[in-house]
Amino acid sequence: MSNNAILDAKVFAETKLLTVIPALPIAFEGVSFEPPSGMYLRTQIVISPPTDPVLNTGYYRENIEFQVFVTAPLDSGTGAVITTASTIRDAFKKGTSAYQSGTHCLILSTPQIGGVVVIGDRIICPVLIPLTAEVYS
Repeated sequence: MSNNAILDAKVFAETKLLTVIPALPIAFEGVSFEPPSGMYLRTQIVISPPTDPVLNTGYYRENIEFQVFVTAPLDSGTGAVITTASTIRDAFKKGTSAYQSGTHCLILSTPQIGGVVVIGDRIICPVLIPLTAEVYS
């Protein structure tokens, strides 16, 4: 059993993403990556304060947002980007639950597809996936 629920949740999310659209290159945070000319995914996590839903001192929830940015070349339109974002959201649907190294990882609400934006020569659409990792100590 792992003692790092945040890392376990990150591994759970990244591993799941690899199975969703295996043909697309993925830039995981902190890993060297040369962006291709076509569509690819970029990820990061944002860690929010933990919640303590009960008085028991040995239980709390780590709250993490797994962010996946669907990135495509400018002038390619938004259809493929939004379709890919929808596919990712569907794979991380509310109610998804799994164990990673003994940590219970949950998706308790529907992931959000953000608006499409243009940055430089890329179209980018974020998919914001809320993750909860239960910690028993």
